[in-house]
Amino acid sequence: MFTSQLEQAVLDTFVAKGLETLPNIFDQVEALTKDFATRAGAHNKDASFPFENFIALHDTGLLSFTIPRELGGQDLGLPTICRVIEGIARGDASTALVLNFTCFVMSPSCQVGNPQGFSIIRQFH
Repeated sequence: MFTSQLEQAVLDTFVAKGLETLPNIFDQVEALTKDFATRAGAHNKDASFPFENFIALHDTGLLSFTIPRELGGQDLGLPTICRVIEGIARGDASTALVLNFTCFVMSPSCQVGNPQGFSIIRQFH
């Protein structure tokens, strides 16, 4: 059963969504950055959470770029991850802060070997 869940996770990742190349990832980040910047001021003024930004990050697969390949993620290296977060920060620093938390705090708890890791990862997909 785990194998079929793993296979499905691979199909559901941003690899399957066409973001498997770094230039394409950075193109997506640039587009998101411009979009996020249009709302950042309003969210700052209203002290509101940018839910729509995380829907967009989810839709492009960028919430799972630190997930190991064995679980369907890209398992991108630290330089690439930092570059993505830096790009997002240019559009909305608050979104980048939460994305940073997701990548560096949540992701390690989802690593292979953690019995609950797969269910945690599925919540982000």
